[in-house]
Order: sequence, then C-alpha cells, then structure tokens
Amino acid sequence: MRAFFTTLKKNQIRYKSVYLAYIIIAAVITVSAVAATIISGQMGQSALDGDLDTLLGYLAIVSGLFAIRIVASGLDAYVRERYTGNVLYKLSHNFASHIIKKPFSQLEKLNAGEVVSIQQNDLPAAASLLGLVGMQTISEFMILIVSLAYMFFLQPFFTTLFVLLFPLLVVMQIFVSKPIQKKQIAVLEKTAAYNNIVSDSLQNTATVAAYSLESTVERRFLSAYDEFIAALKDFVRTMVVLVISGIIITLVPMFFINIISGNAVINDNMTIAEFIAYTAVALQASGWLMMLSQNLTRIGRAAGAAVRLNEKTEGEEEDLTATAAIPLTATALEFNGVNFAYSEDGENVLKNVTFTVQKGAKIALAGGSGSGKSSILKLVLGMYKQKSGTIAVFGTDTANLPLSSLRDIFAYVPQDSFLLPESIGENISGKKERTAAENSRLEKACADAGILDFVNSLPNKFEDMLAESSENISGGQRQRIALAKAFYKDAPIIIFDEATSALDPTTESQILTTLQNLPAEKTLIMTAHRASAMAICDTKINLENGEIVSISDIAASEE
Repeated sequence: MRAFFTTLKKNQIRYKSVYLAYIIIAAVITVSAVAATIISGQMGQSALDGDLDTLLGYLAIVSGLFAIRIVASGLDAYVRERYTGNVLYKLSHNFASHIIKKPFSQLEKLNAGEVVSIQQNDLPAAASLLGLVGMQTISEFMILIVSLAYMFFLQPFFTTLFVLLFPLLVVMQIFVSKPIQKKQIAVLEKTAAYNNIVSDSLQNTATVAAYSLESTVERRFLSAYDEFIAALKDFVRTMVVLVISGIIITLVPMFFINIISGNAVINDNMTIAEFIAYTAVALQASGWLMMLSQNLTRIGRAAGAAVRLNEKTEGEEEDLTATAAIPLTATALEFNGVNFAYSEDGENVLKNVTFTVQKGAKIALAGGSGSGKSSILKLVLGMYKQKSGTIAVFGTDTANLPLSSLRDIFAYVPQDSFLLPESIGENISGKKERTAAENSRLEKACADAGILDFVNSLPNKFEDMLAESSENISGGQRQRIALAKAFYKDAPIIIFDEATSALDPTTESQILTTLQNLPAEKTLIMTAHRASAMAICDTKINLENGEIVSISDIAASEE
C-alpha cells in the first residue's frame, strides 16, 4: 500500500473523487448481485410450493436487479478502463519528463534497456495497481463483506467456520506477497539487462561485423536470456504455490458448508429457500474470495513495478524554467583554479585549470585523448559541476546562473550530432511554423553551413522529413545540418567539439571560412586535431592529463 500512495503522490494523480464514484457503482453492483442471489432462493421455494404468482413476482424483481447490475457493470468497466488509461498516460508523461530533466551526469549512466523495460512493463503494471486491479479489489471486497453479512444473519455458526479461513489467507498473502514483489523486480531488472544488450548490439552492428564479434554478442544474448528465464521461473514457482493455496483455502470450506447446510435441511433446521440462498451466496463469496486472493497477488506484482518506478524517478532534476539576464561583458569565459572528477571519490580529470577567453576570441583546446578537452566543454555547458574553483561566463559565476540561461549563451556542435525524425526546418529552427523573417534566418544559417544547395534540391526543401537516426542522409549532411542549427541559434559563444572531423576537405574549408569571418562579438571555442581547423583560431590552449601545459598565440607560433 505504501507503493500505491507514494506513486499517487509523486505523480500528482487525482484519485479520491474517482474512487468515491467507483465505490458507489461497486455498492450498486454488490447489492443487486447479493439481492438477486437471495431472491433466487425464494424463487426455488415458490417453485417447490407450486406458487406461480409469487414465482413470477420474484422473477420480475430478479430481472430488474439483473438489468441494474448490467448497467452498473458497464459503468464499472468504463470507469476502471478509462481511469487506468488516464493513469498510464500520466505516469508515462511524468516518467519521460523526469528522465529528460535528469542532470547530464546521471543521463550518461542511464541504461537504455532499463528505460525500455520500465516503459513496457513497469508503467502498465503500476497503472493497473492504481486503476484496474485496485478498483476490482474494492468491488470484490465489498461483495464478499455483504455476502458474509447475509450468511452470518442466516447461519452464524456455519459462517463463522467459513470466515476462519480469512486469517490464514491474510497470513499467506503477507508471507508470499513480499517474495513476489522482490521476484517481480528481479524479473524486470533481468528484462532491462537483456534489452540493453539488444539495444547496444543493434546500434553497433557495423563494429560487430567488422571485428567478427557475432559469437561474443550471441554469448552475451544467451547469458542474459538464461538469467532472465531463471528469474522468471523462480517468480512463476512462487505464483503457482500461491494460486494453488488460494484455491484450496477457498474451495475446501465450501465442501464442508454444503455438507453441514444439507444436514441442516434434513433436520428441519433450514428451509429449502434458505439452503438455496445460503449455498448460492456462500459459493459466490467463495468465488469472490478466490478472485480477491488472485488480485492481491497481482497487487504484489504491480507493487514491485511501482516500487521500481518510484526508485527510478527519485533524485535531482534540472530546473530549466528559471532565467536570468547576462550582460555580455568583455570577458566571455573564465576558469579559475578548476578541479573536476566524474565521481566524488574519483581521480581529478581536470587539475587547477585556469584560463581566460575574451569576447570575440577564437580559442582552440588541443591535446590527446583523455587530456581534458571534452571535460572542459561539459563544465562550460553546465552538464557537470566542478569539484572546486570557479567558472564565470561574461563575468557571472555559473554557480549563480539558471541552467536555461547558461545554455542560451552557447551554440554547441558535437562530433556526432543527434537529429530528430522531423523536418529539416524544424530540426534547425526548433519550430514547425515559422515567420518569413525566421525562414530568411534559416536559409542564411544553411548557406553558412554549406547545406542550402542540398536542401533546395529536395522535393519539399525545408519540409523534407528526416528518418529515424537520420538514415536517409549521409553523415556529412547530418553534421552540416547540426552546424546550421548552431548558426541559427545565433548564440554569443559557439562551441565546436571536433565538429568538422566528419566533413570532406572542401566542406570543412567552407565552414572554417565562415567561422573565421564570424562577427567580431562572437566567441569561438573549438576542440580539434586538424591543423587546418586550429589555424582559424587566435589562441591554442594545450592540455595534458587534465592540466594546462601551455597557452600560445597561434599566429606567432606559425611565424
């Protein structure tokens, strides 16, 4: 139940009014069902007595009760399914929103297979706990209570014997539901691990083929699948034990109730009508008890999904709503004694880094792999926080800046750009509908990036759609669209992280010329290995093992 209310609270799901309405519907179903069963007993007595008029009267009442129950059952199904669907939508929306807002440091460690598993398994299971299963349990419990009340009214002694199985059922549910919850979580985690292996392998098929890694991938597949099957078998064994126990606990008392109540009729301690009604209500109560037992099992499974969902949506979220004005002072970027590690107890990958970038400067960060170039860019973009030291953008400490305002300062072009399966125009501008001025700005950005001729050659030009993973364009075209996106943003600082490495020399030369002729107030920071790329910069900052080893004037060094 804790998982139930925690999920409701965390996702701000309204439930009181819906559950109140459902309880009213369930009460109508309960009264009509039990009343129809009781009156059916009177019908049996009337039939035995040959009283046709009374029999027809009871038949009319029962028919009316059945009509009421049909309407109420239709409302019951509508409310349960509609509410469950709404809850699933809310949970899915909130989960996606939380994942998107996670700090970059957490997103980098996120397991893609686990996210897929949560979407496919945990979210529907948690929604069923809050909607379908939860509401069904309320309905079953109400019918069971009303049935037992009537049974106790007719035969207190027999009913007491029937009720004695309740503590046993509760103890069994408490005993078994916890392992079920843990084993359900284990199954979901193994599913996530398997999905992650599939996802990684499909995304890197070229590498797998080039290095003949098929046998290694197959071994990983089979190992992960075996672990999943083992966890699933363990879960199913527990489920089978619980279901069989529930059947035994609910059906055995019915056997003895029929014997005892039949003996009561023989000894004239119970009328035929009472016998028919009592055994029918007892059978109905037994059936509802079995269904309640099964639903409690389903609740245990769904609770496991809700617990995992709550765990995955805990933690820090980035606030992207706050904004702050940043005056564009003479100093564009300043690092002062910055130390940084990717974990609290990890070794520093940046050590006492200090440098200043003036507005309008063009800076090249140089160094081998692992020298710290990409780490500097991640700190600049607010993806991580430094361990010590200060970072200032246009004279403002980044620690005091909202993330949205900080990131508005930069246009970032990585080595491997990501584009959405939307139109080229929307990918560059971020807008489906654009004004004439925005279209002109879009064309200029594409011209500067050397992609305008390609776009104009397409049937729908800027409205041409990109495929998933941009499969319908080349790698160079994808990178040039990403460059156009950076130019369109028109940010005061442009960051190029090996952004021209995938381009042919002609296109690279064209883009570097554009960068060299940026307006005087634009600042450029790039990481590059090619001398041609660094040649357009004013200053080169050389890094080695996370430390600055030299800062040199490129023009002077070339002389």
